[in-house]
Amino acid sequence: MAMGTRQQRERQEGLWIVAAEIRRGGGHPFYQRLNALLDEEGFDRFVEESAAATTLRRWVGPACARASTSVC
Repeated sequence: MAMGTRQQRERQEGLWIVAAEIRRGGGHPFYQRLNALLDEEGFDRFVEESAAATTLRRWVGPACARASTSVC
C-alpha cells in the first residue's frame, strides 16, 4: 500500500551550499599562535623535504630492485 501518488508528494529542492558563504570560526588563539610560529620557522618546508626523501626511497627503491633493465 502506497502513502500517496507521486503527483501529491512535495519534492525537495536540491541542496547546494557555496563554500564561500559558510561562516568560519576564528580558531583558537593557541593554534593561531602555533601556526604563526611554525610558518616563521619554515616547518612545512622542513617536513615536506624530509618526507620526500623517505617517499622516494619507499617507492623507487623496490621498483629498481625488480627492474630487469637499468632504468634507475
